[in-house]
Order: sequence, then C-alpha cells, then structure tokens
Amino acid sequence: MTLQGKVAIVTGASSGIGEATAMHLAQRGMIVAISARNAEKLQAVESTIRSQGGQALAVPGDMSCERDIEKLFEEAASLGHLEVLVNNAGRGIYDFVADGNPADWKTMLDLNLFGLMYTAKLAVQEMKKHQSGSIINISSVGGRKGIPGWAVYNATKFGVVGFSEALRLEVLADNIRVVVIEPGAVDTAWGENMPAS
Repeated sequence: MTLQGKVAIVTGASSGIGEATAMHLAQRGMIVAISARNAEKLQAVESTIRSQGGQALAVPGDMSCERDIEKLFEEAASLGHLEVLVNNAGRGIYDFVADGNPADWKTMLDLNLFGLMYTAKLAVQEMKKHQSGSIINISSVGGRKGIPGWAVYNATKFGVVGFSEALRLEVLADNIRVVVIEPGAVDTAWGENMPAS
C-alpha cells in the first residue's frame, strides 16, 4: 500500500517515538498532522520535516483535553481524509502507590487512557466515512506486566490494550485496523520522577 499523499495524525510528536514516527511517515510521503504540548519542540519537528521535503502541520495541544483533541482533528481535516492515527501521547510518572500523588495518577489516566480513547473515537468517526484506516495505539510492555513503582502507569497501559482489543472487533467490518504496539525500554527522555540509577 502506498502512503504517498495520505494523511496521518501523530500525537506526542515533539520527541521520542512520536517524533521518529512522524519523520518516518513524512519520509514515506504521508502528510502528517503532529501534536504535542511543547509548541516550540513541535514547531522544530515540523520545520525539519519540511526542510527534508515532507509535508507537516503542527497543532500544539494537550491530548488530555477534549477541546484540544477536537481542534487537532479540525485542522487535520484541511489536509484530506484521515488514513492513519498514531496515538502516542503519554506520560509515565514513577512512584509507589503508598506514597503516590493522586494528582499525578489523574494526569496519567487523563492523558494515557482517556485522551487516547477520545482521539480514537474521533478517528473512527472520520475513517468510517471512507471505510478505511489504521489506528495505532502505543502501549507498553507495562500493559501486560505489573512493575513496582509503575502501578498507575501500568493500569493505564493495561487499559490501552483492553480498549484496543475491543475496538478492533467493533470496527473490523468498516475496514479499519487497530494495532497495539508495546515497546520495552526505549532510549528517550520519557519517564518522570525516576530514581537515580
């Protein structure tokens, strides 16, 4: 399948896996709408893609916020119909449950799980119109196995796996694929509040 001229949305695209994914898709000829909270870094990714001959549209936003997600889809619609969503935005905050901060828990739940689900919902609505598309949800090995210090993060990623497996069955007849990618340790700046090793 050629990707040339097709539209993709990549969330969490200002660094790490999201940035690398956006760059790769653009190099394959896709038009990429990219989003992340850090507007300055996101603009730099957009500039790099364009300097290499690719097409990109930076839409800064917080993927735990419904309105920001809606704005991303509204702006991406100007590029053409959506073919690929890479649901990558997420945070991992290290802490043991007994000493954990519920505000941090809510931050992870709102972004890693609710934001991903709402983004997928809007993608499904668009993809059904054309009876095609691929939704790629980034989970983690932590979505299959609990790890001390990452209990709440684990809960969000277990949720991503369960949501994705059910969504796959819901949209199968609409020719929409749902893929879950579960990376292990990746050399990025990901992870907050982690103890010194």
